[in-house]
Amino acid sequence: MTGPELRQFRQSLKLSQRELADILGVQRVTITRAEGDAPSRMLQALLDQALARGQLKIPTEPPKKQPRKKRK
Repeated sequence: MTGPELRQFRQSLKLSQRELADILGVQRVTITRAEGDAPSRMLQALLDQALARGQLKIPTEPPKKQPRKKRK
């Protein structure tokens, strides 16, 4: 999973970075960094565990593309 894929996955679950961090038991900055780069193996393992425990559910519909914010 790449950083952008992690961001899409989180957004498809309608979770904030803080909410996902709380579920996984990590700091929000860990999620922020992982979304900007590739998630670590530890974070991948935590995601897998959360999915297995039912703390996260994979959405059945593909995520809707969100319009990009324009920079000023």
